[in-house]
Amino acid sequence: MNNFVELNLGKAGLEFVQNSLNDWKGLAKDAASLPIQTGTAMALVPKGTSMERALQFSKCNIKVSHYEPNWFEDRFHRLMKEHQKCSFIVQDMASISTDDWVKKSDSPMFFHNKSIYYYLNRKDFRADKIVDLLYAYPGSHHVFGFFLKCGITDAIQKQDVPSETYKGILDNIVEIYVSAYDREGHVIWTR
Repeated sequence: MNNFVELNLGKAGLEFVQNSLNDWKGLAKDAASLPIQTGTAMALVPKGTSMERALQFSKCNIKVSHYEPNWFEDRFHRLMKEHQKCSFIVQDMASISTDDWVKKSDSPMFFHNKSIYYYLNRKDFRADKIVDLLYAYPGSHHVFGFFLKCGITDAIQKQDVPSETYKGILDNIVEIYVSAYDREGHVIWTR
């Protein structure tokens, strides 16, 4: 972590998050209705990165996530102290629940309106699992992760969740992780 810093991205970071959410479907699109402009947006970047460079969200060569997996684990453990029940969801932006491979997968996942959501609960918040979840589904350059202040029950494994449950998930979002820097890092929005 000594080679990286958390950089507050200000209004430009908030606009990036808002615009990214607006461009997609499912939970990403619905999360655009959250009060994004009243939160904060930051990124983990190499020490010495200028604000001008950090705001070039589509440009690569800000390699962070693969090099600092423990940062994610530490961050999640800090959030766990604030939220007794918590979980992390990553939305699959390329596949749908009716794809053939889904039936064979043993990844923890649930569905809503054919969208697929992979999840980890607090007992699984380890660096390797968090980073794998953020990078294991390469179907899209856009990845959206959602840290929730509620747990996800395994009873919904490979189930289409009802709208009421889906709304509860939306209402319990604490942080949103939006892929940036050509998917080499993330902009993180915090409520």
